[in-house]
Amino acid sequence: MSPARQSRKALAGTEARARRSAPREARVTTIFLIGKLLSRHGETLCRIRNLSGGGLMAETHVALAVDDAVQVELKAGGRLPGSVRWTHAGRIGVAFDTPVEVGMLLARAS
Repeated sequence: MSPARQSRKALAGTEARARRSAPREARVTTIFLIGKLLSRHGETLCRIRNLSGGGLMAETHVALAVDDAVQVELKAGGRLPGSVRWTHAGRIGVAFDTPVEVGMLLARAS
């Protein structure tokens, strides 16, 4: 392995450890909140499993990739733009482009 590749690999490992050790935002856990997911694949429904000011986790049947631009629309309307940060077994993690107020979103969505 080249020295440059070893350096990139070490940096990636350090960044991953920092993310895992950083305090997580308080979450509002939802069991069955349906949203509309808009991506390069078009529109589809998704099940939002948890939501925080910085992002959400959702279940979807669309194959998305890390860094894909997406928008999530809740029942009350308004789109939340963001990007995919991780994918695993039909679930995605989305980081919002700008923080949101979770309480207001859930109040409008119910």
